[in-house]
Amino acid sequence: MLTYFDNINGALDLTEMLSNFKTEFDINCLSIFLVDQSKIYCIKKIDAVNDTSCCYPSPVSRDNHNNNIIYFACNSLKPLYHIAEDDDTIVSMEKDIVEEVCIPVKIEKHKDITVCIYFGFNYKAKNITELLSSFFNKFNLFDIYYYALVKYDQLADTEKF
Repeated sequence: MLTYFDNINGALDLTEMLSNFKTEFDINCLSIFLVDQSKIYCIKKIDAVNDTSCCYPSPVSRDNHNNNIIYFACNSLKPLYHIAEDDDTIVSMEKDIVEEVCIPVKIEKHKDITVCIYFGFNYKAKNITELLSSFFNKFNLFDIYYYALVKYDQLADTEKF
């Protein structure tokens, strides 16, 4: 398994690997969220054209937005798959998303923090099982968790400055 830490001196970094994965599976939205006890922060939005880091100045409150896939994934601590429907009570994380997948990652050391990997599609995805299988084979979830913590600390320090 190729991991982020194996590539520090190598050819690809984590965001480039995620960008390549996004392109390979024709994913419309691939983001990394960090969730603490009260807020949902978008740490990284992977975009093939414009890779952005975004730590929302006003993060989404979990209390006010407890009807999205990230909220449910964090509560269940299981990967979740959601198909948007007209009468759906679950709100998609991004506009025009038809299907979405969220993979929560939590470690014992940081009990109050969950990192979520989010995939959004604006069409009916062909094979979610294949996507997840490939994702788990290509990426180490601890590497993504650690990346999100480091990025969050950097962005929070910059915001304080």
